[in-house]
Amino acid sequence: MLTNEIIQFWRSAQYVILPGKYMGAKYRYEYNAIFNFWQKQWADAFKEIKNHEPIDQTEFCRHEEVTGLFLNGQIIAVALTDFLKTDCPVQSRHRNFENFSDSLLEQITEVSQSTPIRTVNYLAIDSRYRSNYYVADMVVGLTLLRTSELKNAILIGHSRNTRKTNELGYRLGGIPLLQNVTVHGEPSDFMYFNTTSFEFIKNHIIYSEMKTLWENKIFHFSPHIEFYYKNNDPKQTQQKGKTNENNVTNSL
Repeated sequence: MLTNEIIQFWRSAQYVILPGKYMGAKYRYEYNAIFNFWQKQWADAFKEIKNHEPIDQTEFCRHEEVTGLFLNGQIIAVALTDFLKTDCPVQSRHRNFENFSDSLLEQITEVSQSTPIRTVNYLAIDSRYRSNYYVADMVVGLTLLRTSELKNAILIGHSRNTRKTNELGYRLGGIPLLQNVTVHGEPSDFMYFNTTSFEFIKNHIIYSEMKTLWENKIFHFSPHIEFYYKNNDPKQTQQKGKTNENNVTNSL
């Protein structure tokens, strides 16, 4: 059972989903806060790894969606996500897959049944909340809820085993693909989450709080992603910010 302290903690939180190339003004504060937090966390992380190149800041806006957890208006966690097709010759060469072997990509294509996959990257948690309040579980769980809206979709990612994010993934129903391989100079596990995983999180101790955050999220859609959603019979999302603030019809 959750303590009252944890319940109150999540009542002060807000979940935000924005396009990686956000062009609006309404959520400019949230977008910049997510970027600044992401850049600082991963710049520091890469400095800790011997001979690692500095963070490429343009990685941020290359992602389809950037997500953040805010506590009383202050960013405390980030995850970046993409949609890609592994059976597409061009997309299978995306830099998100630069650490994926051909055999691993074949595995992912097989388990996804050629459905576009969602990738989760660059998970970052404020150090004050890495071991309490279930913050990491919440970020990944909310990413799973977003993924579950796309029919037959799977979510894939790789962990930082030195930070025990592999344990986090398996706790939330992750299925291993390749374990204990080196990525960015650290041991990592590659895993995926499918429809069984989406059902799995419903038993999580913070699922009720997760659903509340999901139902009250700030969401500014990326038109080409929503086009795919609408053409694949998804479950209709409940969201704030559903109307695109830049909803302008262009004629060709």
